[in-house]
Amino acid sequence: MLTIGIRLKREEAMAFKEYAARQGRTANAVLKEFVMACIHPEQSGDTGEKSSSPGSEE
Repeated sequence: MLTIGIRLKREEAMAFKEYAARQGRTANAVLKEFVMACIHPEQSGDTGEKSSSPGSEE
């Protein structure tokens, strides 16, 4: 296993921890779910992001 992390301003980190707590989750659990959805989108459903190649029409 490997640990990854990010650096945030204290206010931003605390706001994110509060966001996670309002959902009854830890900040790490929310971040892990996001990472897994990014690398395994077929298992998690829609991540809310759309990808398109340059010049493609939607």
